[in-house]
Amino acid sequence: MLRLELLARYHYEKELSSEIKKYFYDMAASTGTLWENTYDNKRASCNHGFTSFVAHLLNSNILGIRQIDNQNKKIKIVFSDLSLKKCKGAIAAGGEKICLCWKKNKNIIEYTLKLPNGYSAQIINRTKLNLFKN
Repeated sequence: MLRLELLARYHYEKELSSEIKKYFYDMAASTGTLWENTYDNKRASCNHGFTSFVAHLLNSNILGIRQIDNQNKKIKIVFSDLSLKKCKGAIAAGGEKICLCWKKNKNIIEYTLKLPNGYSAQIINRTKLNLFKN
């Protein structure tokens, strides 16, 4: 998990995405959930709390909902240079949900962002693609 944290911290999103898929995809596909033991599925403790950190990394570094400041009602969205063609997800905030959905279309990232009432978003584009908000 430390390696994943370092990849996230220093914006190596392509590598982060690849390593999360390498270590956790088969587990998620076969069981619908994640746990900390990736090498022996028959005797795993199924500690879902441990791997909730992976879900956090997916939401922040892959989907792009990077920071949530509930006190000041501000959200930071970061679009990173990834090989994914599309992504969508939601996170609870302020008693409501932040919903983000994006897809690549040629040289554009089309995205839809729904924020809780009274929240604002800062959008950061770390790609070479143009952004288009639906």
